[in-house]
Amino acid sequence: MIIRPETPDDAAAIRSVERDAFGQDVEADLVEALRDAPLDTLSFVAELDGTVVGHVMLTPSLLDAPPRLVTVLALGPLAVAPEHQKAGVGRTLVAHALREAEVAGYPLVFLEGDWNYYSRLGFRRADALGFAPTGVIGMWQKRLSA
Repeated sequence: MIIRPETPDDAAAIRSVERDAFGQDVEADLVEALRDAPLDTLSFVAELDGTVVGHVMLTPSLLDAPPRLVTVLALGPLAVAPEHQKAGVGRTLVAHALREAEVAGYPLVFLEGDWNYYSRLGFRRADALGFAPTGVIGMWQKRLSA
C-alpha cells in the first residue's frame, strides 16, 4: 500500500471511496467543498495495486486560545472502501497525516468521530483537556510533539 498526496486525477476515485464508505454523498460533497475552499488542506490517499482505497483530509481551523488565535488542523473525513476496512488502511492514513501535520508545524489536530475508533489511534477527549467543543472543531484531539 502506498500513501501519497491527493492529485487532481484522484477526485473521482476519492468521491467513490467516500460515498461507498459512508453510504451517502454528504462526506464526498464535503471533501469537494473543502478542496475548493481557499484553504491549505492536506489530503492523502491510500493506493493499493494502482487503485485508491482510502482517503483522509486535514483542514486548517482556528482555535481561540488566549492570548491569540492558533491555527490547528481538523481531521476528516477519513474513508476506506468497504472491502478494505479493518485491514489497517485507516490507521495508516491517519498516522501518515499526523506525521505530515507535525512536519508542517501544526500544534494540534482535532476531529469529530467515533471514540472507539479514534482512541485506539492515540486521540484523547479534548473536553477532558479543557477544550470546549464548538462549531467544526470536534471533541477529540491528539497533541503533536512541539
